[in-house]
Amino acid sequence: MTSLDIFCHWAPPDYGAAAMKAAGRPLRMLERALAMPVMTDLGARLRLMDRFPGYCQVPCLVSPPFTHTVVS
Repeated sequence: MTSLDIFCHWAPPDYGAAAMKAAGRPLRMLERALAMPVMTDLGARLRLMDRFPGYCQVPCLVSPPFTHTVVS
Protein backbone atom coordinates (compact mmCIF):
# COMPACT_ATOMS: atom_id res chain seq x y z
CA MET A 1 0.00 0.00 0.00
CA THR A 2 1.25 3.48 -0.87
CA SER A 3 0.77 6.52 1.36
CA LEU A 4 1.13 10.01 -0.06
CA ASP A 5 1.85 12.92 2.30
CA ILE A 6 0.79 16.04 0.41
CA PHE A 7 1.59 18.53 3.16
CA CYS A 8 5.09 17.81 4.39
CA HIS A 9 7.30 20.79 5.16
CA TRP A 10 10.61 21.50 3.48
CA ALA A 11 12.97 24.43 4.07
CA PRO A 12 15.43 24.94 1.21
CA PRO A 13 18.50 26.63 2.74
CA ASP A 14 18.33 29.64 0.39
CA TYR A 15 14.63 30.12 1.16
CA GLY A 16 15.27 29.94 4.89
CA ALA A 17 18.07 32.49 4.70
CA ALA A 18 15.97 34.86 2.58
CA ALA A 19 12.95 34.55 4.89
CA MET A 20 15.10 35.28 7.95
CA LYS A 21 16.64 38.32 6.26
CA ALA A 22 13.28 39.63 5.02
CA ALA A 23 11.68 39.25 8.46
CA GLY A 24 14.28 41.45 10.10
CA ARG A 25 13.66 39.61 13.35
CA PRO A 26 14.23 36.13 14.76
CA LEU A 27 11.88 33.46 13.43
CA ARG A 28 12.32 30.77 16.07
CA MET A 29 10.31 28.01 14.37
CA LEU A 30 12.17 28.57 11.10
CA GLU A 31 15.50 28.55 12.95
CA ARG A 32 14.49 25.22 14.46
CA ALA A 33 13.47 23.80 11.07
CA LEU A 34 16.72 24.93 9.45
CA ALA A 35 18.68 23.06 12.13
CA MET A 36 17.17 19.69 11.07
CA PRO A 37 18.97 18.06 8.14
CA VAL A 38 15.81 16.29 6.90
CA MET A 39 14.13 19.69 6.63
CA THR A 40 16.82 21.30 4.47
CA ASP A 41 18.58 18.45 2.64
CA LEU A 42 16.42 16.50 0.19
CA GLY A 43 19.03 13.72 0.07
CA ALA A 44 18.72 13.24 3.83
CA ARG A 45 14.92 13.32 3.51
CA LEU A 46 14.94 10.68 0.78
CA ARG A 47 17.27 8.42 2.80
CA LEU A 48 14.90 8.66 5.76
CA MET A 49 11.89 7.95 3.56
CA ASP A 50 13.63 4.83 2.18
CA ARG A 51 13.13 3.31 5.63
CA PHE A 52 9.34 3.40 5.08
CA PRO A 53 8.36 1.43 1.94
CA GLY A 54 5.32 2.82 0.14
CA TYR A 55 5.60 6.26 1.75
CA CYS A 56 5.85 9.26 -0.60
CA GLN A 57 5.86 13.01 -0.04
CA VAL A 58 5.04 16.18 -1.94
CA PRO A 59 7.23 18.81 -0.23
CA CYS A 60 5.66 22.17 0.67
CA LEU A 61 7.61 25.25 1.73
CA VAL A 62 7.73 25.88 5.45
CA SER A 63 6.11 28.89 7.05
CA PRO A 64 6.35 31.80 6.98
CA PRO A 65 5.66 32.54 3.34
CA PHE A 66 7.48 35.55 1.96
CA THR A 67 4.19 37.44 1.79
CA HIS A 68 4.23 37.47 5.61
CA THR A 69 7.88 38.32 6.10
CA VAL A 70 8.49 41.15 3.66
CA VAL A 71 8.25 44.54 5.31
CA SER A 72 7.27 47.47 3.07
